[in-house]
Amino acid sequence: MSTSAATLPIIPELRNQIMRLFAGLSGWACLRHCDGDPQIEDVKETWYEWSRQISSLLADAFLYAERGYNVYIRQCLFGRR
Repeated sequence: MSTSAATLPIIPELRNQIMRLFAGLSGWACLRHCDGDPQIEDVKETWYEWSRQISSLLADAFLYAERGYNVYIRQCLFGRR
């Protein structure tokens, strides 16, 4: 999804805030999204290499939100996917 999402504007303040939260860390970050109630609908995960793919993660999160999906971003990183 990152290719089409790359055209969406990224809010610099949000990017800067996320970068401060994860400053100096590396690994994998997970974006979870669901079209409906997460207790009924399947929650899908997309993994991103932190911090190299931060722009793609944010663009995809905005795209899912624009489509009305529930979007979840956790403040944790994993060394392995």
